[in-house]
Amino acid sequence: MNNSRRDALDQRAHANPRCAECVSRLDSPEVYTVTRYRDNALLAFDIELAHQFCQDGRTPELIEAEILDMILQVNGITAEHVDHVDPSFPGIACPVDYTPQGQPVLGLIDGSHRAARCRREDRPFFAFHLNREEAERCQQTTIAQTCGFLERLLRTAPPIAKGSQ
Repeated sequence: MNNSRRDALDQRAHANPRCAECVSRLDSPEVYTVTRYRDNALLAFDIELAHQFCQDGRTPELIEAEILDMILQVNGITAEHVDHVDPSFPGIACPVDYTPQGQPVLGLIDGSHRAARCRREDRPFFAFHLNREEAERCQQTTIAQTCGFLERLLRTAPPIAKGSQ
């Protein structure tokens, strides 16, 4: 992680010590997971690697409001965290699926809270776009595969009965 991003995350966590979203960014690797509707596959993306790809000089692109609204219906948002983010930083989008005609279905793997704030404030939201190969590489790191494996275990684990701890 580059120093400016680390510094921004540190400052946000110190300014909002009771926000689980802010504090969780301090010590853990950042991995975004999404369940693909078509086949119920769990996809896990290494966000640090995604950020590295975006440092190559590419320009963030506008995500149209109606597309962003559809994405935000799927992505989990912690409402109290939305005020803690800087909406001027672009997100990261990539293909998470493909239509039967082969067109990419866009997913937002970084910046959901920033996007939600932009929508709330009626501001445009921009995101860097990863291509298919970059998105696949973000899913192939040890961090992404381990987090994906652990999340699949958690989703299939039987619930713990109250009082049995």
